Formats: sequence, C-alpha cells, structure tokens
Amino acid sequence: MVGFSLGGPLKIPKIYNGGNKTSFFAHFNLIRGTSPQNILASVPTAAERQGDFSGTTIVSGQGAGTMPVIYQPSATLGPRTPFADNIVPSSMLNQASLGLLSYIPLPNLPGQVQNYHVQLSLPTASQMFMGRVGHQISSKDNLAVMYFYNSSHTDGVTGFPNITSTTTSRMQNVSLTETHNFGPDTVNNFAANFNRARTGITNPFSFNQNI
Repeated sequence: MVGFSLGGPLKIPKIYNGGNKTSFFAHFNLIRGTSPQNILASVPTAAERQGDFSGTTIVSGQGAGTMPVIYQPSATLGPRTPFADNIVPSSMLNQASLGLLSYIPLPNLPGQVQNYHVQLSLPTASQMFMGRVGHQISSKDNLAVMYFYNSSHTDGVTGFPNITSTTTSRMQNVSLTETHNFGPDTVNNFAANFNRARTGITNPFSFNQNI
C-alpha cells in the first residue's frame, strides 16, 4: 500500500493566488495485494466424465452405499428404461457438456465427494483519490467542492480454478456545499451531491462465442 496527502493555500503561479481565502486538500491511496483461496469441491471422476456411472454410489441419505439407477431420457409416457450397467453411450453425451468438462479439473483426492482440493493466491487491487477545494466568499459565506473516486479489481474462483471471475467496481462522488452564517445562532448549509457507482462481474467465457 502506498499513498500521499497534500494540502494548503491554493496558489497557481501567474494564474491564481487564493491567499488565506482558498485552500485545497488532495489524497491518493494505492493498494495491491493477494487474496488466499482454500477450496474443497466435488468434481466428476474420470469414469463419470465418459458416461460410466457403474462405480458411482449414493453417498448419504436413503439408499446410501447403493448404486443409483440412470434411466434413458424419453419423451413418451410409460416405464423408463435404465442404461445397461449404468453406462451412458458416448453417442448420447451432450457436446455442450463435454465442452464444459474442459474447464473442470480431474479429482486429486480419492472418493466421489470433496475429491478436489486447491489452494490459490489471487490478485486484488484498489485505488482511491479524494480532492477538496474550499473558498471563503465573505465573512459569512464559505463554499467547498469535493470529488471522490474509488475503483477496485478483484479476482475470485469457485471450486474450479479454471473458472474464475473478475469483479471490477468504480464509484464517484461530487459534492458542492455552501454555508451561510446568518448570525450567532442561525446557520444555513446547502449541499448538492452526485453519486455514480458501477460493478461488473466477468468470467473466462465473457465476450466469446461457441464456448
């Protein structure tokens, strides 16, 4: 993290001299770091990726320890037909699903549940700027203008390191304040504010076709 602050009377050589009536203050902050990720997830086994569920068992609940029966899809009513030996023929594997499997890693732990573990360190970045100019119009009136800007960039991951997400945000604020002193017990403060915020989340599939 690095940053600086600067303030004082506003003087621009040969252009403007605020003397003791106009002042400014500016601050900038820059942060760069990493975010640790410790993820445990369940992914299809090598056999399941090829449509072979003959070794798959129900892990918990009713029927735990038994093999689930996978039926052939049918658009008609009537008895369902199970796949022989719980194996889906390669000709019936959906091409879109096969394409998605390229983003899902193979297990690196034994078992069917929580069989994949990954530890990552992902970058994070943010920057902030704030500037303020104040001016004494008269002994009873003061004017101030302030601008605030903040942006950040953070990479995240789900259970699959190849399917990451990037979150970017940007926030801006401009405010104008005028203070008028009517007397020892009456002060009027007028303020106008403009705020704008934007957040975007993208993934490796963004702006691509036929993934």
